[in-house]
Amino acid sequence: MRVLVTGGSGGLGRYVSRALFARDATVMAPQHEDLDITRLDDLRAYVESVKPTAVVHLAAIANVDRCAERPEEAVAVNGVATYRLASICRRFKVPLVYMSTNDVFSECRDGPFSESRAPAPGMAYSWSKYLGEVAVVEAGGLAVRANFFTRHCRAKQSFAAYVLECARGDRPLLCHSNVLATPVYAGTLAERLVEALCAEVTGVLHVASSDAVNRAQQARLICAAYGLPAEKVTPRPLEDRRGRPLDARLTSERGGLAGTVQEEVMKMAKEEPL
Repeated sequence: MRVLVTGGSGGLGRYVSRALFARDATVMAPQHEDLDITRLDDLRAYVESVKPTAVVHLAAIANVDRCAERPEEAVAVNGVATYRLASICRRFKVPLVYMSTNDVFSECRDGPFSESRAPAPGMAYSWSKYLGEVAVVEAGGLAVRANFFTRHCRAKQSFAAYVLECARGDRPLLCHSNVLATPVYAGTLAERLVEALCAEVTGVLHVASSDAVNRAQQARLICAAYGLPAEKVTPRPLEDRRGRPLDARLTSERGGLAGTVQEEVMKMAKEEPL
Protein backbone atom coordinates (compact mmCIF):
# COMPACT_ATOMS: atom_id res chain seq x y z
CA MET A 1 0.00 0.00 0.00
CA ARG A 2 1.37 3.41 -1.03
CA VAL A 3 -0.32 6.18 0.92
CA LEU A 4 -0.10 9.91 0.31
CA VAL A 5 -0.61 11.76 3.61
CA THR A 6 -1.19 15.50 3.29
CA GLY A 7 -0.41 17.41 6.46
CA GLY A 8 1.81 14.54 7.53
CA SER A 9 3.93 16.70 9.84
CA GLY A 10 0.98 18.09 11.78
CA GLY A 11 -0.48 17.16 15.14
CA LEU A 12 -2.25 14.07 13.77
CA GLY A 13 -0.05 13.28 10.78
CA ARG A 14 2.82 11.72 12.74
CA TYR A 15 0.40 9.25 14.35
CA VAL A 16 -1.22 8.37 11.03
CA SER A 17 2.20 7.73 9.49
CA ARG A 18 3.10 5.52 12.46
CA ALA A 19 -0.12 3.52 12.10
CA LEU A 20 0.54 3.08 8.38
CA PHE A 21 4.16 2.02 8.93
CA ALA A 22 2.86 -0.64 11.34
CA ARG A 23 0.98 -2.11 8.37
CA ASP A 24 4.11 -2.05 6.19
CA ALA A 25 2.73 0.77 4.06
CA THR A 26 4.91 3.14 2.06
CA VAL A 27 4.11 6.65 3.30
CA MET A 28 4.59 9.84 1.29
CA ALA A 29 4.16 12.92 3.47
CA PRO A 30 5.31 15.98 1.48
CA GLN A 31 6.06 19.28 3.18
CA HIS A 32 4.14 22.39 2.08
CA GLU A 33 7.09 23.58 0.00
CA ASP A 34 6.97 20.29 -1.91
CA LEU A 35 3.21 20.28 -2.45
CA ASP A 36 0.87 23.26 -2.29
CA ILE A 37 -2.59 21.68 -2.21
CA THR A 38 -4.21 24.93 -3.34
CA ARG A 39 -2.47 24.72 -6.73
CA LEU A 40 -4.54 22.38 -8.89
CA ASP A 41 -1.86 21.64 -11.50
CA ASP A 42 0.73 20.88 -8.82
CA LEU A 43 -1.72 18.67 -6.95
CA ARG A 44 -2.66 16.69 -10.04
CA ALA A 45 0.96 16.33 -11.15
CA TYR A 46 2.07 15.15 -7.71
CA VAL A 47 -0.61 12.47 -7.50
CA GLU A 48 0.19 11.31 -11.02
CA SER A 49 3.92 11.13 -10.26
CA VAL A 50 3.84 9.27 -6.92
CA LYS A 51 0.88 7.03 -7.87
CA PRO A 52 -0.58 6.43 -4.40
CA THR A 53 -2.96 3.56 -3.81
CA ALA A 54 -4.70 5.61 -1.09
CA VAL A 55 -4.77 9.19 0.20
CA VAL A 56 -5.22 10.46 3.76
CA HIS A 57 -6.01 14.17 3.65
CA LEU A 58 -5.09 15.96 6.89
CA ALA A 59 -3.75 19.28 5.58
CA ALA A 60 -5.99 22.16 6.67
CA ILE A 61 -6.19 25.54 8.32
CA ALA A 62 -7.36 24.43 11.75
CA ASN A 63 -6.96 27.72 13.61
CA VAL A 64 -10.51 28.92 14.26
CA ASP A 65 -9.56 32.58 14.70
CA ARG A 66 -7.44 32.63 11.55
CA CYS A 67 -10.35 31.17 9.59
CA ALA A 68 -12.66 33.87 11.00
CA GLU A 69 -10.20 36.59 10.02
CA ARG A 70 -9.51 35.12 6.56
CA PRO A 71 -12.62 33.20 5.49
CA GLU A 72 -11.61 33.19 1.81
CA GLU A 73 -8.35 31.47 2.70
CA ALA A 74 -10.20 28.95 4.87
CA VAL A 75 -12.53 28.06 2.02
CA ALA A 76 -9.64 27.86 -0.47
CA VAL A 77 -7.63 25.44 1.67
CA ASN A 78 -10.24 23.45 3.59
CA GLY A 79 -12.98 23.48 0.96
CA VAL A 80 -11.81 24.07 -2.61
CA ALA A 81 -8.48 22.24 -2.34
CA THR A 82 -10.25 19.26 -0.76
CA TYR A 83 -12.82 19.25 -3.58
CA ARG A 84 -10.02 19.19 -6.14
CA LEU A 85 -8.18 16.39 -4.36
CA ALA A 86 -11.40 14.39 -4.09
CA SER A 87 -12.00 14.85 -7.83
CA ILE A 88 -8.48 13.66 -8.63
CA CYS A 89 -8.87 10.62 -6.37
CA ARG A 90 -12.20 9.75 -7.98
CA ARG A 91 -10.65 10.08 -11.43
CA PHE A 92 -7.79 7.70 -10.57
CA LYS A 93 -9.99 5.46 -8.39
CA VAL A 94 -7.86 6.07 -5.30
CA PRO A 95 -9.53 5.69 -1.87
CA LEU A 96 -9.58 8.95 0.10
CA VAL A 97 -9.94 9.56 3.84
CA TYR A 98 -10.49 13.14 5.00
CA MET A 99 -10.12 14.48 8.52
CA SER A 100 -13.10 16.69 9.31
CA THR A 101 -14.20 18.06 12.69
CA ASN A 102 -16.90 17.85 15.33
CA ASP A 103 -17.30 21.61 14.86
CA VAL A 104 -19.63 20.98 11.90
CA PHE A 105 -22.30 20.73 14.63
CA SER A 106 -21.42 24.11 16.12
CA GLU A 107 -25.00 25.44 15.84
CA CYS A 108 -26.70 22.19 16.84
CA ARG A 109 -28.22 21.54 20.26
CA ASP A 110 -28.95 18.45 22.33
CA GLY A 111 -25.91 16.32 21.57
CA PRO A 112 -24.26 13.91 21.36
CA PHE A 113 -24.37 13.90 17.58
CA SER A 114 -24.24 10.73 15.51
CA GLU A 115 -23.26 10.28 11.87
CA SER A 116 -26.90 10.58 10.77
CA ARG A 117 -27.41 13.95 12.46
CA ALA A 118 -27.54 16.87 10.00
CA PRO A 119 -24.62 19.29 10.54
CA ALA A 120 -25.15 22.99 11.22
CA PRO A 121 -21.84 24.84 10.83
CA GLY A 122 -21.74 28.27 12.44
CA MET A 123 -18.31 29.76 11.76
CA ALA A 124 -15.86 30.04 8.88
CA TYR A 125 -13.74 27.12 10.07
CA SER A 126 -16.63 24.67 10.43
CA TRP A 127 -18.22 25.79 7.14
CA SER A 128 -14.94 25.33 5.24
CA LYS A 129 -14.41 21.86 6.73
CA TYR A 130 -17.99 20.89 5.96
CA LEU A 131 -17.54 21.93 2.32
CA GLY A 132 -14.54 19.61 2.21
CA GLU A 133 -16.33 16.64 3.69
CA VAL A 134 -19.30 17.02 1.32
CA ALA A 135 -16.89 16.87 -1.63
CA VAL A 136 -15.14 13.79 -0.21
CA VAL A 137 -18.34 11.87 0.48
CA GLU A 138 -19.77 12.72 -2.95
CA ALA A 139 -16.55 11.39 -4.50
CA GLY A 140 -16.97 8.07 -2.67
CA GLY A 141 -14.46 8.75 0.11
CA LEU A 142 -14.63 8.79 3.90
CA ALA A 143 -14.94 11.88 6.14
CA VAL A 144 -13.90 11.28 9.75
CA ARG A 145 -15.16 13.63 12.46
CA ALA A 146 -13.46 13.79 15.84
CA ASN A 147 -12.01 15.98 18.55
CA PHE A 148 -8.51 14.78 19.39
CA PHE A 149 -5.69 15.72 21.73
CA THR A 150 -1.93 15.28 21.75
CA ARG A 151 1.07 16.94 23.35
CA HIS A 152 2.52 17.57 19.91
CA CYS A 153 1.24 20.29 17.58
CA ARG A 154 3.33 22.18 15.05
CA ALA A 155 1.02 25.12 14.36
CA LYS A 156 0.32 26.14 17.96
CA GLN A 157 0.63 24.87 21.51
CA SER A 158 -1.73 21.96 22.10
CA PHE A 159 -4.16 21.91 25.00
CA ALA A 160 -2.33 19.00 26.63
CA ALA A 161 1.01 20.81 26.35
CA TYR A 162 -0.57 23.95 27.84
CA VAL A 163 -1.94 21.98 30.79
CA LEU A 164 1.40 20.31 31.51
CA GLU A 165 3.34 23.57 31.19
CA CYS A 166 1.05 25.37 33.61
CA ALA A 167 0.91 22.48 36.08
CA ARG A 168 4.72 22.38 36.20
CA GLY A 169 5.23 26.16 36.25
CA ASP A 170 3.88 29.39 37.66
CA ARG A 171 1.03 30.14 35.24
CA PRO A 172 -2.64 29.78 36.24
CA LEU A 173 -4.41 26.96 34.42
CA LEU A 174 -7.58 28.51 33.00
CA CYS A 175 -9.97 26.04 31.36
CA HIS A 176 -13.50 26.32 30.01
CA SER A 177 -16.17 24.70 32.13
CA ASN A 178 -19.25 24.95 29.89
CA VAL A 179 -18.08 23.23 26.67
CA LEU A 180 -18.69 19.48 26.52
CA ALA A 181 -16.72 17.25 24.15
CA THR A 182 -15.77 13.60 23.62
CA PRO A 183 -12.04 13.85 22.90
CA VAL A 184 -9.79 10.95 21.91
CA TYR A 185 -6.02 10.60 21.93
CA ALA A 186 -4.44 11.28 18.52
CA GLY A 187 -2.87 7.82 18.50
CA THR A 188 -6.29 6.21 18.90
CA LEU A 189 -7.80 8.38 16.18
CA ALA A 190 -4.97 7.54 13.78
CA GLU A 191 -5.42 3.81 14.37
CA ARG A 192 -9.17 4.04 13.75
CA LEU A 193 -8.61 6.17 10.66
CA VAL A 194 -6.16 3.69 9.14
CA GLU A 195 -8.40 0.74 10.06
CA ALA A 196 -11.28 2.43 8.21
CA LEU A 197 -9.02 3.06 5.21
CA CYS A 198 -7.96 -0.59 5.06
CA ALA A 199 -11.58 -1.72 5.44
CA GLU A 200 -12.63 0.63 2.60
CA VAL A 201 -15.21 2.40 4.77
CA THR A 202 -16.95 5.28 3.01
CA GLY A 203 -19.36 8.03 4.00
CA VAL A 204 -19.02 9.60 7.44
CA LEU A 205 -17.48 8.10 10.58
CA HIS A 206 -17.32 9.56 14.07
CA VAL A 207 -14.46 8.64 16.40
CA ALA A 208 -15.17 9.68 19.99
CA SER A 209 -14.60 8.78 23.60
CA SER A 210 -17.36 6.83 25.34
CA ASP A 211 -17.97 9.63 27.87
CA ALA A 212 -17.87 13.44 27.82
CA VAL A 213 -15.89 16.05 29.73
CA ASN A 214 -15.36 19.78 29.77
CA ARG A 215 -11.88 21.29 29.44
CA ALA A 216 -11.40 21.73 33.19
CA GLN A 217 -12.24 18.07 33.81
CA GLN A 218 -9.92 16.99 31.00
CA ALA A 219 -7.12 19.14 32.45
CA ARG A 220 -7.49 17.42 35.82
CA LEU A 221 -7.30 14.01 34.15
CA ILE A 222 -4.13 15.05 32.33
CA CYS A 223 -2.53 16.28 35.55
CA ALA A 224 -3.42 13.04 37.34
CA ALA A 225 -2.06 10.89 34.51
CA TYR A 226 1.29 12.67 34.66
CA GLY A 227 1.44 12.76 38.46
CA LEU A 228 1.10 16.55 38.65
CA PRO A 229 -1.05 18.63 41.03
CA ALA A 230 -4.41 19.73 39.67
CA GLU A 231 -4.97 22.59 42.13
CA LYS A 232 -4.10 25.17 39.49
CA VAL A 233 -7.00 24.14 37.27
CA THR A 234 -9.36 27.12 37.33
CA PRO A 235 -12.71 26.57 35.60
CA ARG A 236 -14.26 29.48 33.73
CA PRO A 237 -17.13 29.65 31.23
CA LEU A 238 -16.62 30.32 27.54
CA GLU A 239 -18.48 33.60 27.13
CA ASP A 240 -17.35 34.82 23.69
CA ARG A 241 -18.43 31.89 21.52
CA ARG A 242 -17.74 33.44 18.10
CA GLY A 243 -19.49 30.44 16.57
CA ARG A 244 -17.72 27.84 18.70
CA PRO A 245 -19.95 25.00 19.92
CA LEU A 246 -20.91 24.62 23.57
CA ASP A 247 -22.02 21.05 22.94
CA ALA A 248 -19.34 19.32 20.87
CA ARG A 249 -20.14 15.75 21.87
CA LEU A 250 -20.06 13.00 19.26
CA THR A 251 -21.38 9.48 19.31
CA SER A 252 -21.24 6.79 16.64
CA GLU A 253 -23.70 4.47 14.93
CA ARG A 254 -20.81 2.86 13.03
CA GLY A 255 -18.61 1.47 15.81
CA GLY A 256 -16.43 4.55 16.22
CA LEU A 257 -16.48 4.84 20.02
CA ALA A 258 -13.17 4.48 21.86
CA GLY A 259 -12.47 4.25 25.60
CA THR A 260 -13.31 6.76 28.28
CA VAL A 261 -11.52 10.11 28.30
CA GLN A 262 -9.52 8.94 31.32
CA GLU A 263 -8.39 5.84 29.42
CA GLU A 264 -7.46 7.96 26.41
CA VAL A 265 -5.46 10.37 28.58
CA MET A 266 -3.66 7.48 30.27
CA LYS A 267 -2.75 6.14 26.83
CA MET A 268 -1.18 9.50 25.96
CA ALA A 269 0.77 9.56 29.24
CA LYS A 270 2.09 6.07 28.59
CA GLU A 271 3.14 6.76 25.00
CA GLU A 272 4.34 10.34 25.59
CA PRO A 273 5.97 10.52 29.04
CA LEU A 274 7.48 13.74 30.34
